[in-house]
Amino acid sequence: MKYLILGAGPAGLSLANKFKQNGITDFLVLEKEKTAGGLCRSEEVGGAPFDIGGGHFLDVRRPEVNRFLFQFMPEEEWNKYERDSRIVVNGSTVNHPIEANIWQMGIEDLAFRVAG
Repeated sequence: MKYLILGAGPAGLSLANKFKQNGITDFLVLEKEKTAGGLCRSEEVGGAPFDIGGGHFLDVRRPEVNRFLFQFMPEEEWNKYERDSRIVVNGSTVNHPIEANIWQMGIEDLAFRVAG
């Protein structure tokens, strides 16, 4: 093997697929977990999805990154879960992930005082 890829998460699998697209076959992907996916995987716990990566993985601000990744991860291979996750901030309900939905917060919750 010329290349060793540690981890079968999105980065490792994307690199492996890019190698294959370019005719490079002397690589090996090693994954310590029983399934591939890295931080982009969920497992079922008590009949409900439990996100390994802390709730979300995709970069909602950079759709070109998602387009790049999804060319290697065909939708028919996804494990899909219906979710309705929300966060309550000072009595206001905001959809999850909060960084993509910060616009739903009240202006008083967005303002902060600079110390000094």
